Amino acid sequence: MKKIVCLAVTLAVLAGGLFAGGGGEYPARNIEAIVGYSAGGSTDLGTRGLFEAASSELPKGVNFVVSNVVGDAGLIGFNKFLQAKPDGYTLMAANIDIAINYAIGRTKISIDDWIPVGCAFYDPYGLITGNSPNYKTFKEFIEYAKAHPGQVTMGHSGLGGTPQILTSAIEKHFGVSFKYVPYNSSADCAVAIVAGDIEASVSQATPALSQIKAGNIRLLTMFSDKRSGLWPDTPVAKEYYPDFDNKFVAWGFVAVPKGTPPEIIKYLEGVFDKARAKPEYKKIVANLNQDVAPIDSKDMAAFIKGQYDLYAEICKDMKVTK
Repeated sequence: MKKIVCLAVTLAVLAGGLFAGGGGEYPARNIEAIVGYSAGGSTDLGTRGLFEAASSELPKGVNFVVSNVVGDAGLIGFNKFLQAKPDGYTLMAANIDIAINYAIGRTKISIDDWIPVGCAFYDPYGLITGNSPNYKTFKEFIEYAKAHPGQVTMGHSGLGGTPQILTSAIEKHFGVSFKYVPYNSSADCAVAIVAGDIEASVSQATPALSQIKAGNIRLLTMFSDKRSGLWPDTPVAKEYYPDFDNKFVAWGFVAVPKGTPPEIIKYLEGVFDKARAKPEYKKIVANLNQDVAPIDSKDMAAFIKGQYDLYAEICKDMKVTK
């Protein structure tokens, strides 16, 4: 009898599954993944890319099934996710918005309510500008802003949104003030820079990609811990100002709810760590104009805590729309 049980366990492991909490082999059916944003957006595409690379790690007949539950900066989908049974069959595409929404008081969903099991994308923000003769580096931009308080026009995609909050953090750190101009999206900000309607914007590179490559927009700096492999000639901000070491990154993690059995968490971490190491995943990420995220399972919790802490500090006493 013992030999039969051991054989069954071995076969389950070889099939890509495991026994969890007395509930039988996991995963034994499709796994739903909630994305709180529209299909085709950056969070949706980044998460689907990871699932595509990870699908071969699942047992035969088991798939990731994405559900787009859109609204309220991802909070509608996140609240649905937290109501699900913590059995590994409901995942969430958690992104930077959850940390910001918590920091500005729009939600009570904290880092204690969800557990990351895989990093889907890691896309640093940068400072994009037109071809102004007044500055050609991030340091020159800051010095110009200091000399012209309230005159440098900065586009953003809405009060309380990530670009506006990060712009406010730059103001606070360097003692400068900008003139804010709202637009519907970062892509609209890029168009406005080329048209000469505004001078700059905090943005990911992708919305301005074609204009950067055409030489109509400069990517002056990126707010990450090291230079991007896609933009090796673009310095990071701390190269100019070592004390400005904030990581302004559009990140996304696959998450499970609090209370998910540890063995399921470990299984999913293994699946996604393997997926991120695959050559095909690197191609998927490159097509999204991103580097492979430098965060594996052992570093995820510390990174997310750091991000919650960062935005709590940035948003302290900040006037934003809730």
